[in-house]
Amino acid sequence: MYLICHETIGVFKEHKMKPHFKIKHAKSVHNSQKQELQERTDLNTILVLKSLSTLIYNIRSIVNCVRIFALLVKQVVSRLLATLSIIANLN
Repeated sequence: MYLICHETIGVFKEHKMKPHFKIKHAKSVHNSQKQELQERTDLNTILVLKSLSTLIYNIRSIVNCVRIFALLVKQVVSRLLATLSIIANLN
């Protein structure tokens, strides 16, 4: 008895089993392989999307840090200019 479909094959020899498998089961194996590939592709897509989401979050954090740094530099420069102006007026 053939274990996949429970059909009886006269002789369990490769030359008898191969045609039986190709005719009766190849399509189901192909479909399951296709489904497995689709599931792996879906999983890879999800992982890529999560990675992109994390990357975007990190880029936003970096942009916010750069903005804060730019404000701090602007304050320091304006204070330096004010100090230089005071020093210039003293002379």
